[in-house]
Amino acid sequence: MRRRTLLLSGIASLAAGGAGAQMAATPPYYLGYNPANPQAPGLGDKIGPGFSRLVIARWGDLLQPDAPPFTPDALSLAQADNQFPYDAVIAALIAPPPAQDNIPRLVLVTANPTAPANMLFPGGMDRPAIAGREQGVTVVNLQYQAGRWVTVVGGYQTRRLSDGTLCQLSGPAAAQVGSTVQGVLAVQAGSATPWGNVLLAEGDAGPWLNRLSGLGFGYGDPGQGARYGWVVELDALNPLYI
Repeated sequence: MRRRTLLLSGIASLAAGGAGAQMAATPPYYLGYNPANPQAPGLGDKIGPGFSRLVIARWGDLLQPDAPPFTPDALSLAQADNQFPYDAVIAALIAPPPAQDNIPRLVLVTANPTAPANMLFPGGMDRPAIAGREQGVTVVNLQYQAGRWVTVVGGYQTRRLSDGTLCQLSGPAAAQVGSTVQGVLAVQAGSATPWGNVLLAEGDAGPWLNRLSGLGFGYGDPGQGARYGWVVELDALNPLYI
């Protein structure tokens, strides 16, 4: 905002000549801010009239029917692989072809950027093997029933991608770093494409490579960073597509 204000003030000075100092003294009206609006800003969440908010998925919710019960004070690899992760950012909602039962369905794709030790593990004692599985990407089947969207445990497309997922690299990048990559790391956000796939952007993998360096898979290799920080393409509707 400060840089934008400076630029706007400079343009005003050029246009108004000597009146620039007077123009700059006028309080700026930022985009979307109306000084006459009587509603004071607040820190709490508010739901607009005509809207409602319902929880669709929570940390620890089962993704597969054989997932172990959620025990937040003693997480396991099986839990991290088969339960909804701690951190989730909606990347895309994909509508599958209509089914014969006419039940509305969607496929939710979330990016899972972080797995903070101080929130996941008692006493903040890091467990990198589990943290690596908590981050990544989550694909969840949703269906509309009883007036709301709910998750489908064991859905056909439901799956998790994490540091334990072997991925394929294609295009010019494959010639530089190889055709396979062990895992997805630090996925920050994503978006659906017009052709129905989802593009997911990996962020800075450096902290994750340091954190996972003791697990093998070459994470401690100084040249491993070139394998991450890419855009990952995912066909959410095809459970075999990585």
